[in-house]
Order: sequence, then C-alpha cells, then structure tokens
Amino acid sequence: MILIILENFIVINGGFMSTSGFFIQKTFELAYVQGQRNFQRTHCINIDFRHCNLEGFNFQGASFDHCLFPHNLPKINFTQAKLQAHSFSETNLENAILIKANLQGSNFQGANLKKAQLVQADLRGTNFNNAILTDVNFNKANLQGANLGEANLENVNLSAANLTQCNLAWANLINANVSQASFINANLTGADLYSTNLKEAFVGKAQLSLARMPLESSINFQGSWKRFLPFFK
Repeated sequence: MILIILENFIVINGGFMSTSGFFIQKTFELAYVQGQRNFQRTHCINIDFRHCNLEGFNFQGASFDHCLFPHNLPKINFTQAKLQAHSFSETNLENAILIKANLQGSNFQGANLKKAQLVQADLRGTNFNNAILTDVNFNKANLQGANLGEANLENVNLSAANLTQCNLAWANLINANVSQASFINANLTGADLYSTNLKEAFVGKAQLSLARMPLESSINFQGSWKRFLPFFK
C-alpha cells in the first residue's frame, strides 16, 4: 500500500481523499487526475466542473456552493445532494439519480432529464421550462411553485407529489401518473391531461382553462374552476 499524506489530504494507492471533506478547484483537480470518481458527503466550493467528464460520478450526500457544471451529466448520482440555486440549463441529465436531493430554486430550463430519479426531491421554485422530463420519477417530490410550463412530462410519475402553485401551462402530461398529487392553485392552462392517471388528484382552485382532460376520472374538484373545462375529447 502506498500512503502519501499531504496537508488535509491523503493519497492511498492512487485514490485521493480529503480528510476535511472540503474541495476547492485545485484539490478537486488533483483528485480528478488521480482517478477518483467517488465524492460522497464532500463539500465542493467554487468549483468549475465544466472541463470534466462527470458521467457516472457519485456525489451522494455532497453539498455544492457556487459551482459550475458541464452540459453532459448522464447517470450522475446526486442522491441527497445539496444543490440549491444551481444552473443545469440545456444539460443532459438522462438517467441521473437525484433522490431526496435539495434543488430548491435551481434552473433546468431546456434540460434533458429523461428517466431521471427525483423521488422525494426538494424542487420548490425550480425552473423546468421547456425541459424534457419523459419517464422521470417525481414520486412524493415537492414541486411547490416550480415552473413546468411547456415541459414534456409524458409517462412521468408525479404520484403524491406537491404541485401547489406550480406552473404547468401547456405542459404535456399524456400517460403521466398524478394520482394523489396536489394541484392547489396550480396553473394547468392548456395542459394535455388526456389519458393521464388523475385518481384522487386534488385540483382545488387550479386554473384549468383550455386543458385537455379525460371524460371520467376520480379527480377531487373541490374549489376548482370546473366552469373552465370546455374541450373534452
């Protein structure tokens, strides 16, 4: 075994570990060159990752402050990561794992999150405008106040998700599962909900004008604007 001790860092058999758990630009680059791909429970500060290939990297439980990410992040593991207010616009996050991640206020405009796992993620105030979200798992995610306007949500699992005050105007929700989801005060203007699983969904006070919806469902329309449901197929 080769053991090299540097100030706050240890290199063991080519593996690079921060003894303090903190990484800045130079120390991350050293670890990256050494071949490290596991950064669980680390704290990354002011790092520009844009020159790195992070496909399949493990950042489970890591926290990030003022970091910049590349536009190609497939299969990355951000489980329980703290990524508030970060930009992932136009980024490829296909098959990414973001279970229980804190992404509050982050920007995913135009991003590709196809088949990503966002179970129980904190997505309050997040921007998904024009994002590709087909086959994403949002089960029990908190999307309060999120912007999903014009997003492609085909085959998405939004069961038991909190979509209170969420913007879903003109979103595609064909074949989506929104059973037991809450749409209180959500904007569903022009949204395509035909063939969507709306069982026990609550849409109290939601805006549903021009929305395309199924003729029969067990939606809870308590307090909703049913008078704006004109165009059933």
